[in-house]
Amino acid sequence: PDPLWSRGLGDVYKRQILDLSKIETGKMQVSREVFSPAGLLVQVCDALSPLLLQNNNRLTLDIDKNSMRDMNSDRSKLQQIITNLFSNACKFTKDGEITVSARMSENALIVSFADTGIGMTQAQQDRVFEAFTQAESNTGLKYGGTGLGLAIVREFCAMLGGRITLQSQPDQGSVFQVTLPADPTSVPAGA
Repeated sequence: PDPLWSRGLGDVYKRQILDLSKIETGKMQVSREVFSPAGLLVQVCDALSPLLLQNNNRLTLDIDKNSMRDMNSDRSKLQQIITNLFSNACKFTKDGEITVSARMSENALIVSFADTGIGMTQAQQDRVFEAFTQAESNTGLKYGGTGLGLAIVREFCAMLGGRITLQSQPDQGSVFQVTLPADPTSVPAGA
């Protein structure tokens, strides 16, 4: 048996495959509720803090409390976005720094995940959001994972009317930035 399945990661992989399947068949639903994105960020980063210890990383959580307010969006999809991006930062950074920053503009939540990890070339960045794709063919063997996390993040961002951007350089780390509308009235029609 695959040792990854025995460590409980099998359930994570099954959920990712199921999520991607629902997205591709148009069966993934968006459920809106009013919630505090700042509270959600703190909760997820706290729950995932053991991941920091695995590679001896440090976390800086920088939430602009003056700009933060409740938002009306899909809480569980935002939670999955935060989880996937935080997990990736922890996975690809060793003895480094991970900074999660959040602020709100007049109509959007902007969350950045910056790390001092392995970084990526432009060619790797061009394909990193594709399903079942990782930056290099041996990345899955070295670091684990299915290559689905970032594809799901990109799809969830689009479903919520937002976007994700990436800036990275080899050996200089990566910065993923998610921008999501804070209110459904700011979601474009058809999103």
